[in-house]
Amino acid sequence: IREIREYAFSNTQALETVTFGANSDLVEIGNNAFDASAIQTIELPSRLQTIGEYAFMNSQLTSITFAAESELTTIGEYAFAWMSQLSLIELPNSVITIGQQAFLGNTGLTSITIDSVSYKSVDGVLYTADFETLIAYPLNHPNATIEIVDSTKHIAAYAFRMARNLIDVQFSEDSELVSIGHWAFAQSSIQTINLPDTLMTVGIYVFYDLDDLTITVSSEAEKARLVSMANLSDYEASFTVSD
Repeated sequence: IREIREYAFSNTQALETVTFGANSDLVEIGNNAFDASAIQTIELPSRLQTIGEYAFMNSQLTSITFAAESELTTIGEYAFAWMSQLSLIELPNSVITIGQQAFLGNTGLTSITIDSVSYKSVDGVLYTADFETLIAYPLNHPNATIEIVDSTKHIAAYAFRMARNLIDVQFSEDSELVSIGHWAFAQSSIQTINLPDTLMTVGIYVFYDLDDLTITVSSEAEKARLVSMANLSDYEASFTVSD
C-alpha cells in the first residue's frame, strides 16, 4: 500500500491502533484520512513523505511515532489539530513544510520537537529555522513565562491561542518583532506582556477574552501609537507605561 486515501478511516469509532510492517511502502496519508476517528496510537513508516490536510484532526491520538529514518517532508494544514489527548510530538528532522495551524487547539500538548532545515524548536516551542517566525506554542506547556527569541519578527496567527499555563510573555530590548497574527494570544491564560517599539502590525482579536491583561510599553508616545491601531484600540485600558 502506497497511499491511504482521503477520508479512508474518517469517523471510524472501532479503530484504536494502526501499525505498519517494517518494509511498508506507504508514502502518503490523504486529507482527512483519520479525522474524527477513535485512533489512539499510530507508528508511521519510514517511507512516508506526506501527511495531508486535516489528516488526524479531532482524532483521539495519544501517541504518534515516526520511524527513525523517516522521509516525511510535508505536514498539511490542520493535520494534527484539535487532538486534546496528545501530550507531545517529536517531528522527524526531514520535515520541510508544515501547513498553517497544524497543531491548533491541542490543549494537552506540552512540547513540539524538531531540528530540520526549515524548522527548529526552543524549549518545545516551534519556530522557523531562521527564528523569524514563532509558529506554535504548546498549549499545555508547563512554564508560566516565555521570553521570545530576539530575532523573531512574526508571531503566527493562533500561535498562543488557548495556552493554559502561560502568564507572562516577554520581549527583550533587542526584540525585532514586527507583527502579531490574528487571534495569537486570544482565550489564553496570559496576564502580562510587554510590546516592543518595533511592532508595526497586529491582527484581529489578538487579545480576545483576556480580561486581566496588562500590556506594558516603553512610553506614552508608544502607547498612543499602538492604541491608534484599529485592532488594539479596544484594549486601551490594558496599557501601562514602563517605569
